[in-house]
Amino acid sequence: MSKFPVGITVTIIGDNVVNAFGTIDDKNAHLGSDLWYTLPYLRMRLEMRMAMPWYKKYLQDIWNIPNALTVARLLAVPVYVAVYLAGYRMAAFWIFLGAMLTDILDGYIARKYQLVTAFGKLMDPLADKVMALTVMLTRVASGRLPLFAFGIIAGKELFMIFGGWLLIKRKDIVVYASPIGKAAQFVFCLGLALTFFEASFAGWPIGPDLVLVYLAVVLTLAALAHYVLSAVKKLKGTEPR
Repeated sequence: MSKFPVGITVTIIGDNVVNAFGTIDDKNAHLGSDLWYTLPYLRMRLEMRMAMPWYKKYLQDIWNIPNALTVARLLAVPVYVAVYLAGYRMAAFWIFLGAMLTDILDGYIARKYQLVTAFGKLMDPLADKVMALTVMLTRVASGRLPLFAFGIIAGKELFMIFGGWLLIKRKDIVVYASPIGKAAQFVFCLGLALTFFEASFAGWPIGPDLVLVYLAVVLTLAALAHYVLSAVKKLKGTEPR
């Protein structure tokens, strides 16, 4: 009985055997359609595609406007840092605000024109997290936000990023953003935006920016619990991948 490695493409065309590289294998041409009988799991013109790398599907159909906006948001992160460190705080605020607006815009375009892709589902929330955490770190360094809040939110995001990477690579599982996670991100970004106007809250017992950031911390922990629960369900097969 002939043996073929799992994942190798074999196509039977008449009396020829086409191998994984698309060339006719004359050595096995004598097998012809008899291969059907020696390998019962093969059908005529069967193609068992070579195993697709885990990341390949995330690189398909990526050339569209929503994905371009997502990449632009990632590229805006070092620009924000450079502008902020140069002392142009309000200019950095507008970069942050523009990045957040592109998040709303790319989601709207993707849904309206059916341009949702695996790349977008994966990279859109990642771009949001990188930008928001960068802004928060600069505001912590400026003394406006407490370090413990950054530690909780950053720890959760890093856990989800590396945990998500392992799930994708080893199990081809993606746990997408949940409604509570999106709510946490919105509240978080709104609180961050208000930290740029802390002078307006002078004399307040606690500024609305801090209230929103603390609320975001609570929502973040709830989103983490939901993420872990969803990941476990997908690993067990009780929830669609």
